[in-house]
Amino acid sequence: MSQSPRTPGAIIGAAIIMFIYGGLLLMCVLCSGLGLVVKDPGDPMGLEAMMDKEAPGHQIIQIGSVGFNFLFAISFFACGLGILWLNQIARFGTYLICLGVVLVTAAGAVYNVVYLFPIQERAIAQHMQAQGPAPFDINALMKGSMAAGLCIAIGIPFVFCLPIMILISVKSARMAFAGQYAPALSDDDDYHREPREPNRDDGYGSKRRSDDAPPDTGFRDHS
Repeated sequence: MSQSPRTPGAIIGAAIIMFIYGGLLLMCVLCSGLGLVVKDPGDPMGLEAMMDKEAPGHQIIQIGSVGFNFLFAISFFACGLGILWLNQIARFGTYLICLGVVLVTAAGAVYNVVYLFPIQERAIAQHMQAQGPAPFDINALMKGSMAAGLCIAIGIPFVFCLPIMILISVKSARMAFAGQYAPALSDDDDYHREPREPNRDDGYGSKRRSDDAPPDTGFRDHS
């Protein structure tokens, strides 16, 4: 009888994670796109103006980040559907997308550390000098918040991409993509299955009574 492909649970789980991550990336695209179109007028430190002036290619990188996130989101949705249909091209595309997300995130983190963070620290220091001394170390607070934001930005892609790559690489997923799937058990298969041999007691440790022996009367010879 012909076998029909069955999608393993690992592939279904990977597709669900891809759909969730793709949705989050689309939300980031929406928020970042609105931020590029509508500039915040309430910028007392002039931070945006300083970054546009001093950080090389700041606006271009911001637009490129939005474009990459949109491309990754659409690719996650497309490849997620593809792996559900056990498409090998979608599987290889998933590896490439996850690798691309990690590389783009790492490049953005390096750009932030090298160019944006020093500009932000200088702008904050100038603003606090004009406002007077603060009751706490505002510079240390800002450094801690920027470091925490950087760790979160780097960690989120790994939280999503690493499980995706693991799930589509397990044995059951590899066999499914290769066409080596286990067929679903039908009623005909169950009907034609050979009957199991009944469990027979070998009588070990128990007393056997011959079929020709007379019935037990209950009387015992006590002589």
